[in-house]
Amino acid sequence: MKILVPVDGSAYSLKAVETACNLAKSNPPSEVVLLAVYLSLFDLEDEGHFVADKLKRQAENALNAAKAKAQEKNITPVALIATGDSTADEIVDAAKKEQVRDAARTYLLAPPASLKELAVNWYER
Repeated sequence: MKILVPVDGSAYSLKAVETACNLAKSNPPSEVVLLAVYLSLFDLEDEGHFVADKLKRQAENALNAAKAKAQEKNITPVALIATGDSTADEIVDAAKKEQVRDAARTYLLAPPASLKELAVNWYER
């Protein structure tokens, strides 16, 4: 089983990582896949790259914190970072690429703010 956990650095996403690790331990062999997403900002003028760089650093920091939390639980996660116009679309794309969704069990742990948009995109595809 693969468990995809989108992370944003919030306490909720770190709790989701902890929950995913516990679930993976109780259902071996399992794999925890961490995903941080930052928005691409190609439409911004000259200073846009400063904002884009900051968003990328925040995503990298969130991913590093999530990896550390997983390692505290003796889990070595797969860590991915993605960028695009829609966080939800990137999560759904990662789920497909990582073959997270299967007929028997689907586990997607996400922070509350992204769940509504994510649910819509997940089932539209």
